[in-house]
Amino acid sequence: MRSTVPIFIVSLKKDIERRNIITRSLLEQNLSWIMVDAVEGNELSHNYLNSLNLKYNKPSHPNEVACSLSHQSIYKKNHR
Repeated sequence: MRSTVPIFIVSLKKDIERRNIITRSLLEQNLSWIMVDAVEGNELSHNYLNSLNLKYNKPSHPNEVACSLSHQSIYKKNHR
Protein backbone atom coordinates (compact mmCIF):
# COMPACT_ATOMS: atom_id res chain seq x y z
CA MET A 1 0.00 0.00 0.00
CA ARG A 2 1.34 3.42 -0.99
CA SER A 3 1.56 6.16 1.58
CA THR A 4 -0.56 9.24 1.02
CA VAL A 5 1.82 11.39 3.04
CA PRO A 6 3.37 13.95 0.70
CA ILE A 7 7.13 13.94 0.19
CA PHE A 8 8.80 17.33 0.34
CA ILE A 9 12.40 17.81 -0.71
CA VAL A 10 13.99 20.93 0.78
CA SER A 11 17.03 21.89 -1.22
CA LEU A 12 18.95 25.00 -2.18
CA LYS A 13 18.19 26.10 -5.74
CA LYS A 14 21.89 26.21 -6.55
CA ASP A 15 22.43 22.54 -5.58
CA ILE A 16 21.48 21.27 -9.01
CA GLU A 17 23.43 18.00 -8.88
CA ARG A 18 21.98 17.11 -5.46
CA ARG A 19 18.49 17.82 -6.79
CA ASN A 20 19.13 15.66 -9.86
CA ILE A 21 20.31 12.73 -7.74
CA ILE A 22 17.26 12.94 -5.48
CA THR A 23 14.92 13.32 -8.45
CA ARG A 24 16.37 10.25 -10.20
CA SER A 25 16.06 8.20 -7.04
CA LEU A 26 12.43 9.18 -6.48
CA LEU A 27 11.55 8.54 -10.13
CA GLU A 28 13.11 5.06 -9.91
CA GLN A 29 10.87 4.36 -6.94
CA ASN A 30 7.83 5.75 -8.74
CA LEU A 31 7.25 8.30 -5.98
CA SER A 32 5.85 11.77 -6.36
CA TRP A 33 7.31 14.70 -4.48
CA ILE A 34 7.35 18.45 -4.18
CA MET A 35 10.65 20.31 -4.47
CA VAL A 36 10.88 23.23 -2.06
CA ASP A 37 13.50 25.93 -2.53
CA ALA A 38 15.44 26.29 0.70
CA VAL A 39 16.16 29.69 2.20
CA GLU A 40 19.85 30.60 2.03
CA GLY A 41 21.33 31.68 5.35
CA ASN A 42 23.70 34.15 3.74
CA GLU A 43 20.73 36.00 2.23
CA LEU A 44 19.16 36.80 5.62
CA SER A 45 19.68 40.37 6.77
CA HIS A 46 21.72 41.16 9.87
CA ASN A 47 18.79 43.20 11.16
CA TYR A 48 16.48 40.19 10.92
CA LEU A 49 18.99 37.91 12.64
CA ASN A 50 19.60 40.50 15.36
CA SER A 51 15.86 40.75 15.98
CA LEU A 52 15.82 37.00 16.63
CA ASN A 53 18.77 37.34 18.99
CA LEU A 54 16.73 39.75 21.09
CA LYS A 55 13.58 37.64 20.92
CA TYR A 56 15.23 34.36 21.92
CA ASN A 57 18.12 35.79 23.95
CA LYS A 58 20.74 33.80 22.06
CA PRO A 59 22.76 34.27 18.89
CA SER A 60 21.02 33.00 15.78
CA HIS A 61 23.22 31.30 13.20
CA PRO A 62 22.09 32.27 9.69
CA ASN A 63 21.94 28.67 8.43
CA GLU A 64 19.99 27.52 11.48
CA VAL A 65 17.39 30.23 10.86
CA ALA A 66 17.31 29.51 7.12
CA CYS A 67 16.67 25.82 7.75
CA SER A 68 13.82 26.65 10.09
CA LEU A 69 12.29 29.13 7.63
CA SER A 70 12.54 26.60 4.80
CA HIS A 71 10.59 24.00 6.76
CA GLN A 72 8.10 26.57 8.01
CA SER A 73 7.31 27.44 4.39
CA ILE A 74 6.06 23.88 3.91
CA TYR A 75 3.83 24.03 6.98
CA LYS A 76 2.38 27.37 5.93
CA LYS A 77 1.54 26.14 2.42
CA ASN A 78 -0.16 23.01 3.74
CA HIS A 79 -2.23 24.55 6.48
CA ARG A 80 -3.96 27.32 4.57
